[in-house]
Amino acid sequence: MKYPEDFDTNDELFVKENTSNSTNFEIRTNRKFRDPSAYYHIVVAWDTTQGTASNRVKIYINGVQETSFSTETYPNQNTDLNINNSGNKTLIGARSTANYAFADGYYSEVIMIDGTQLAPTSFGEFDEDSGIWKPIDVKKWNFNYY
Repeated sequence: MKYPEDFDTNDELFVKENTSNSTNFEIRTNRKFRDPSAYYHIVVAWDTTQGTASNRVKIYINGVQETSFSTETYPNQNTDLNINNSGNKTLIGARSTANYAFADGYYSEVIMIDGTQLAPTSFGEFDEDSGIWKPIDVKKWNFNYY
């Protein structure tokens, strides 16, 4: 059971990974996301080989790293997570409960990169004229798409 990203009932973004009902990591923002019509470009990057716990899971919203969290439970160093492993269910925008709880929103593009922790600039950039974060065409990176 995994919850790579979702918004909770307190309007906080959370990223969580469970294995056999045991939480490997859980990060919840202090920041509230209350505008249901807003566009959010979310990058979640994890690398459990990092020596500093807070570098093992990073969250970026519209190109800016989130640094204020209400919950910070990071994975142990060198933990093999079950996300993207064969035979394991990975859910984005849903929770595996008895009735499944689905996010009420749209996902325009979901990209999963395995084996590399990339910066948000691999997926977006600030517009020179408006200063607004916008996605870029990631097909140039030759990623595997799901």
